[in-house]
Amino acid sequence: MTKSFIQIFLLLAITAWLTACSKQAAEVDKEEIIETENLEKVYGCTYTTSLLSYRTWPATGMPRLFKITSQKDFDQIVKGATCSPDIDFGRHTLLIGVETLNTGYSGITYQPRKITKGGQDSLELTISFQLNAATVMSEPTWHILIPKHLEHIPVKIHIEKE
Repeated sequence: MTKSFIQIFLLLAITAWLTACSKQAAEVDKEEIIETENLEKVYGCTYTTSLLSYRTWPATGMPRLFKITSQKDFDQIVKGATCSPDIDFGRHTLLIGVETLNTGYSGITYQPRKITKGGQDSLELTISFQLNAATVMSEPTWHILIPKHLEHIPVKIHIEKE
């Protein structure tokens, strides 16, 4: 009887351990595609890849990413731009930055994802620049409008040059 009791106890302990591990694994790695907007689609802007040009870009050592949450900040950071819409910052937060490329480019694509690991959320944004054969160095502006409720989570930027 003691041997059966030990076997049942071990079986229950192993089952409980495996169940706990599978629940923890499900909570640790969660990835969600984030629906975003852009200034072209929502506000009809054109030539947005020069919003942060060399004339308006802050001095070296400044961040390459801005999280803009108000019209005042937008007007201050993106001064002199050809498109300066009144953004609905009640709905959106603007992530905007600039990337130095040693060549020309033909397009920019974005893959925003909300990642949950160990109960902590982060927004991971992969920005892909489609490079071309032009030999002119460029500094295109990239930007996306994310849902307002995500503005307080940390952002990790991944740059791909294809």
